[in-house]
Amino acid sequence: MGEPIVYPAGPGKITMSIVTIAPDHISKFHHHGVQVIGYVMEGSLTIEYQGGERKVFNTGDPIIETMAVPHHGINLSKDKPAKLLVTFLGTEGVPNIINDPELDPPKK
Repeated sequence: MGEPIVYPAGPGKITMSIVTIAPDHISKFHHHGVQVIGYVMEGSLTIEYQGGERKVFNTGDPIIETMAVPHHGINLSKDKPAKLLVTFLGTEGVPNIINDPELDPPKK
């Protein structure tokens, strides 16, 4: 999305996790309070940004997530999970993920 990489002020807190997104799953809209870098370990992930723009990331692709633009992840595969290594370059007291529930579609 063209945002500069921003490091938070204050003592650093790096968090890493492996995230698995089930087949045919859509995450909730969110944005980040800290810089997030990801790596697609398996499968394919589509990130849809507020406004409808989409980017597709496949096995082996790096991801530098936007902080300011709300987005959500979509696994379009009907049978294969997407597995990501996610690194949050944060600081104490700043949330890694901030949910944007007003952007999620109504539940059926």
